[in-house]
Amino acid sequence: MRLYSLGAAPRTLSNCHPHSHELWEISVNVLGEGKTWIGEECYSFTEGTILCIPPGMEHSKRSQEGFVDYYFHTEEFLTADNRQVPADRPVLLQDDSEKSFERLVRLFLNLHYQKKLEERPVVLSLFRAAMQLLAAWMAGGSAVPLVDQVKSRIIAGFADPELDLKEILSSGNYTENYMRRKFREQTGLTPTEYLARLRVDYAKQLLEQKKLLNLSIGDIAGMCGYYDERYFSRVFRAKTGMSPREYLLQSGLSDGGPEDA
Repeated sequence: MRLYSLGAAPRTLSNCHPHSHELWEISVNVLGEGKTWIGEECYSFTEGTILCIPPGMEHSKRSQEGFVDYYFHTEEFLTADNRQVPADRPVLLQDDSEKSFERLVRLFLNLHYQKKLEERPVVLSLFRAAMQLLAAWMAGGSAVPLVDQVKSRIIAGFADPELDLKEILSSGNYTENYMRRKFREQTGLTPTEYLARLRVDYAKQLLEQKKLLNLSIGDIAGMCGYYDERYFSRVFRAKTGMSPREYLLQSGLSDGGPEDA
């Protein structure tokens, strides 16, 4: 699954003239309401409406008060069981009350516009998470699975050292302990283990680009959500069986300098 062009409306728009694309267009409306014409059908949209428009299908939008949306394009749109979504009709969904989809898209848009090479793996991870969220919603109807909501918020914030798992787990209508139990039942991991795995997987990607990006181990720790380089190294060793520096040596990525000693 590949991510192609992506963007956001540079200003509030009152209309978007009929046009089409060679790829799937996925957009989320973040401001305003109005009508959209997709193919020969007319649909209403409001804040949080997600439009998934197949390749080659003409579409347009109109709003009296104006609208703002975020969008991206992808060649594939897969269901939860990895089948292609039929391209003969659009898919309309509604974001949840936590704006999980909008948050993911907003985050990878912001990282994309920063044009930092080290952020590309995160952009792609967030894009895949957004597509998996859409697939889960299509499979489960309009109600967003509780664990998927938690996962999407952890994915969106895993690089933030201030990420508060307790707040995420207790922000809904269920207790923190109930959500921890459901999370482990469905993923095989505790939320803390899931967060650590995301951070370590990202650390591996950054370590593999360490020379190219001129990063220190401390830099990588900070980019993965850890203030303390020593604590980061302990977590990395617990998950991989080796320290970050040993990972570099085993992968043939170390030049033997003092930073890698």
